Amino acid sequence: MKKLLLMTVLCLAALVAACNQEAPKAPKVGVVDPNEVFTKSTAAAEASKYLQTMSKSLQEEVMKVQKEMQNDKLDQKAKDELSKQFQAKLMEYQQTVGKEQGRIVAVLNEALQKVLEDYRAKNNYALILTKESALAMGPDADVTAGVVAAMNAMDIKWKPEMKEEPKAEAAAPAAPAAEEKKAEEPKAAEKPAEKPAEKKDEKKQ
Repeated sequence: MKKLLLMTVLCLAALVAACNQEAPKAPKVGVVDPNEVFTKSTAAAEASKYLQTMSKSLQEEVMKVQKEMQNDKLDQKAKDELSKQFQAKLMEYQQTVGKEQGRIVAVLNEALQKVLEDYRAKNNYALILTKESALAMGPDADVTAGVVAAMNAMDIKWKPEMKEEPKAEAAAPAAPAAEEKKAEEPKAAEKPAEKPAEKKDEKKQ
């Protein structure tokens, strides 16, 4: 009877110990909404303001030429010239704004990738997916707010892209050496060699 009771106690102890053991944790998976990140992040808002300011000055140049074209007092030659200027300004506006938009998107995407990797490693996430790729998710899986905060902590300043300055011309060749200068200088007129004085005949014949 005692042996049976002891065996029962041991079995219960083993069962409790097994229950107290932590089950292996499932990998953490997070979900982020990139559109919300770009909408709410400070860097994206400042990028939008920068782009509007830059494009406004270019728009003013286009509108200025367009307004001059509406002058009825201009002759056909002047109108044709203004039309060429208008097309050139319009093309410059479209190319400049398009290039800056592409540059801004590339910088924001690169910043987001860095933030996501740092956030994943810091918070022990095995994987972070976009919200569009998740078929089902709980509220705890959404890490968008944390990613936005991490993006806001980055110091991203928007400035016009620096244009490459023209390369300096090759340095002028070094001044010729002193010896070369001497060679180039005109030589002083050489004095004729003095003739030896003729000896006078001591005796006249």
